[in-house]
Amino acid sequence: MISGSLFSLKTMSILIAILFLLIISTISVLIIYIIKFKKYEIKYNNIWSEFYKGNLEKDIESIIANINKTQDACKETQILCSEIDGKMTKCIQKIGLVKYDAYEGAKSGISFAIAFLDNKNDGIIINSVYNRNFSNIYAKEVSSGTVNGNISEEENEALKKALNSKSFM
Repeated sequence: MISGSLFSLKTMSILIAILFLLIISTISVLIIYIIKFKKYEIKYNNIWSEFYKGNLEKDIESIIANINKTQDACKETQILCSEIDGKMTKCIQKIGLVKYDAYEGAKSGISFAIAFLDNKNDGIIINSVYNRNFSNIYAKEVSSGTVNGNISEEENEALKKALNSKSFM
């Protein structure tokens, strides 16, 4: 033994062996992580090679241009929808129908009164009176849910049905 030495030769050889094993295990772990990293790098590159083929800056500019076109088209569509909504209030939205026998003895029930109203309860009542020998059709204007002049019981019932029906809009 060498005097003044802190460790014996046996202790030093054991420490060197332990240090050597630690270095080998560290290198092994490092190699494992490098291999895993390479696998992920290959997957990453494969994904991008599938989706991206070209100049990234040009692709982004193209996407932004498409977004702007889409926004403009949406604005135009909103304007058209607003115009259509305004026009739809003037369209027929409520209907009331009453079928009846116009004359005693007629049991066919093919005479009818029908009311067509818009969202403001303006519209028309049509009354079709059928008999074997003749057929007459009458029309009366409806304004704000009322008719100026006389209306038949069936026309009144058709108007009430239309006024109480749900609007299509």
